[in-house]
Amino acid sequence: MVVFLVGFMGCGKSSIGKKLANSTDWKFVDMDNIIESRVSISISEIFNIKGEAWFRALEREVLNEFVDQKNIIVATGGGVPCFGDNMDIMNQIGHTIYFKVSTENLFGRLKRGRENRPKIKELNDVELLTFIEETLSPREVFYNKASLLIDCDGVTEEYIASHIKSYLSHKLV
Repeated sequence: MVVFLVGFMGCGKSSIGKKLANSTDWKFVDMDNIIESRVSISISEIFNIKGEAWFRALEREVLNEFVDQKNIIVATGGGVPCFGDNMDIMNQIGHTIYFKVSTENLFGRLKRGRENRPKIKELNDVELLTFIEETLSPREVFYNKASLLIDCDGVTEEYIASHIKSYLSHKLV
């Protein structure tokens, strides 16, 4: 089984995915890390040198490599579900889990780590909040197609990982 973690940047896909992998003995991968390793440059550099369309095509290529994988947890980039039929493909391959986080909490998280995120690294606080508000809503149309939605506001990463583990144990029966 493949489990795809989806949601807006900064929602906790990578950190929770690692905790979940440790508690299930499944493999954890981060799609952005795979892409950076494959092309030997950072996501920021990919956006600057090759552009977003090239990056999205590479994401799709990596996504298709999970078709025959077993016992793997994949942290997707925030935009992966929103391009082409990627969300449908992920739902066909395995389970998708949407980490839903409020605009306010996303703002607090992203404000502290924006320098490593190409789409927001140059934004001031007002622009960052506007970006989240304007980007999250249309993306939620795709995120809401997930097989499981978890409201992540006010709960710990350990709780979320435990909740997912319980959900998966019922799906494996």
